This record gives sequence, structure tokens and C-alpha cells, in this order.
Amino acid sequence: MARVVSSVPRPYLHPAPLETATRGAVVANAAEFGQVVRWVRGERKVPLEDAAARSGVSRDLLRDLERASRGVNLVQAFDVLASFGVDVVLVPRDRTLSLRDPKDVPNATPNATPNATLNATPNATPSATPSATPSP
Repeated sequence: MARVVSSVPRPYLHPAPLETATRGAVVANAAEFGQVVRWVRGERKVPLEDAAARSGVSRDLLRDLERASRGVNLVQAFDVLASFGVDVVLVPRDRTLSLRDPKDVPNATPNATPNATLNATPNATPSATPSATPSP
């Protein structure tokens, strides 16, 4: 007998910045995620040791994150991105699904996924879209 999964209310999420489409990028796997972290660190001209301290992680963990090694947890990855002022924007792969309530999105149609196809490349499956934001 198939197990029935009960419906879970949609969480309230902060809307993605409008400039996500022009300044963001699709990151489809851990290797690309690590490349983004390393590139942002390089753009900010922050040495590995300083970036690790600023993020509250070890130098080895930051290096592992940049190299897409196993053992880095999601909380640590978010801490590193936050320390550089980089947000993660989630876009469902299923275009019939929207993380935003359509009534909260101006000019939205039901089941429309804003920005779902922006920055998409053929055969790419978006999982997260980081968008650089200025550091505080």
C-alpha cells in the first residue's frame, strides 16, 4: 500500500532580488559551487586563512568546499557564502512548482516560476542560483 504524504504549508521565503537574472548564475553541482566560492574569494582578494576565520570555519574545510570534497555540511557552506555577501536562490526544476505564493508576486500567473529559465543553459538542471550582493 502506498504511503500518503500529507500536504505541508508553503514556507514564507524572502523574494529573490530582481537583479538575480543579470548578476546570478546557475550552479548545478558541488564543483561549480566550489568554483563560485573560490572566485568570490579571489575577487575580494581575501586569503584562504582570512576567509576561513571570517566565515567561522577551518582553513581545511574552506579548501574542501572550494574543491567540492565530501564532508562539508550545508550550514558551513551557507556560512561561507554569507561571509562574502552571496545569497542562494532556489529555483524548482519542475516548472509547475513555485516556491513563492503567486498572490505575493506582482503580475504572476498561478504555477509560474519566476526566473526559472533565466541563465539556464541547455541540459543544465538548476539547483541554486547565487547572486553576489555587496558586503555590509
